[in-house]
Amino acid sequence: KTKIIGFSGSRWYNGNINQYTEEQMARFVGKMRFTLWRQKGVDLVLTHAPPRFIHDAEDRCHRGFRIFRQFIDKYQPPFLIHGHIHALFAGDEERITRVNSTSVINSYGHFVCQI
Repeated sequence: KTKIIGFSGSRWYNGNINQYTEEQMARFVGKMRFTLWRQKGVDLVLTHAPPRFIHDAEDRCHRGFRIFRQFIDKYQPPFLIHGHIHALFAGDEERITRVNSTSVINSYGHFVCQI
């Protein structure tokens, strides 16, 4: 049984819907602690925004969430797949970054992987 969790939205930058501050996203993630404990972790994390400093950029619109990086460090899911960062890739190695035991994948456009 594959255990999947997802977090929508990007960093707040102009006040439109589905934009969150770091603190708001940290609360969303925090609300899942009991579920993650009960399910003994997670296999696949789906997010719109990337983790901070992994595939993100410095402008407010494309800045990732620090809480997602903390989530990776704590729960070590095999995969975290995100979108939002539009980039052109010469190969898969440019869209996949390993963080400890987690493969962080930028799914912009499309990406097929085996879980």
